[in-house]
Amino acid sequence: MIDLADLTADDLAAWQRLAARAVSPNAFLDPRFLHTVRSGFPESRDLRLVVADQGTEWQGVLAVTTKSMPHRLPGRTTTTGGDFMTSHADRHHPLLDRDRPAAALRALLTGLRSGGLPGLIQLQHLPEDGPVADAVAAVCAGARFGTVERRRAQAPIALRHTVLSRSPAVEPGPLPLLLGHLVPDDAKNVRRRLRGLVREVGAAPVVDLLSDDPALDDEFVALQQAGWKGQAADGGAALHLHPRRERWFREVVAAFRADGDLVGLRLRAGEHTLWIGYLLRSGDSYFGFLDAYAERFHRFSPGVLGRLAALTHVFTATDAPLFDPGFDERYTVGARLFPDRRPQVDLVVATGGLLPRAIVAGWPLGARVGTLARRVEAARARVGASETRAGADGRAGQASDAGRAGADGRAGQVSDAGRVGADGRTGQVSDAGRVGADGRTGQVSDAGRVGRGAGRAGTAVRVDTPPAAPGADRPERPRAGAIVAGGRAESGRATVEIESVDAARATAVE
Repeated sequence: MIDLADLTADDLAAWQRLAARAVSPNAFLDPRFLHTVRSGFPESRDLRLVVADQGTEWQGVLAVTTKSMPHRLPGRTTTTGGDFMTSHADRHHPLLDRDRPAAALRALLTGLRSGGLPGLIQLQHLPEDGPVADAVAAVCAGARFGTVERRRAQAPIALRHTVLSRSPAVEPGPLPLLLGHLVPDDAKNVRRRLRGLVREVGAAPVVDLLSDDPALDDEFVALQQAGWKGQAADGGAALHLHPRRERWFREVVAAFRADGDLVGLRLRAGEHTLWIGYLLRSGDSYFGFLDAYAERFHRFSPGVLGRLAALTHVFTATDAPLFDPGFDERYTVGARLFPDRRPQVDLVVATGGLLPRAIVAGWPLGARVGTLARRVEAARARVGASETRAGADGRAGQASDAGRAGADGRAGQVSDAGRVGADGRTGQVSDAGRVGADGRTGQVSDAGRVGRGAGRAGTAVRVDTPPAAPGADRPERPRAGAIVAGGRAESGRATVEIESVDAARATAVE
């Protein structure tokens, strides 16, 4: 586990490479968004990164904090939904290496307890389908993690194939836009507002692409300040009222701009600025960041026109498959502009320990049989079926998915996340499983565990924990079965590390 303040230049480079190749991009876990957040938001002070790495490459990242258990239950829980992420980021799913997402996720979840964090984790705003959900189902089933679905929501998004299948070309008019993906009444209202705007201003609206111009940032701050967000007496959230947040905003857009991953758009009519908005590209997708509109033109819905202009830009001027506005469907006006929906769930996972498992087991049945929870159970059933086929002896048994080889396991092989038997001398696990109790020649290809033996062939898993400051409270003692990293922190971190296969050894670094 790594404190944001302790990240090195090499850490940031590895994090950025992971963000670029993540199986499901997330701009809100991109280092250019999250790295400097401490400078603007005191509520991010307890935010930490849990990192799974192999050598110099990061394989997975979760941004977490801890908070009290829900429903007045005892103890604390690890969560991806701390104060900052809940208020300023609606996408919390982890960054996982696209070549081995399940192995990366397993390393993250098992690493939580190794770093001294609570064994109960709330994975908030988790996609219900897609590669991240597949990884969650596989890991929770293979590792026998208990799961509970707390709540669900629909995240509005726009997929290229959906938009362009309904809007094959921009619609001619005062402002060329893609409108075919809207419901007919909404498209009609857009056309009506455009005509009214032309009559009001005496000029057709145009969109200026100003991504490389830092002067746009000054204009944006001034436009936001002139609106309702700039009213300090009403608790306004305009950047100009919060100098530290304004500095963070400028750092974020400057970092994305430097990499060519920023889209800055201005919608204007004549000399009047109507709307300014920013999009961030992370991986192969675009995400909405911040926007503001001129309130004197509110009856023409400049925010709607600006977001449609942004969507049109993404799908006519870039190759991005996805435009995610970064809000949920409770923002009904904005959500109607995006034709697709991504179901999201808040999933509680018990990674170990008696109390977390008891809490999950005692959760109301309705929560335990949610869609994603059912997928975990289905995967677990396949594990059981594979185990049955593997047979009692297991010397030549082979399980195709995540089963176990039998009691001896000398020639047993498991293709994904299962276990070989008690001896495990020649057992092999291809992804994130375990070898048996001896483990002398067992091999784990990514982030699994070896058994009770010397662990000579285990692969890399790192869990970094920030050292306690002098006089600070010590971290909460984890429940039975957890491993706590501690001791000196000469490099600014305490590290528990299982070395790579090449090193063929297990070490603890203080």
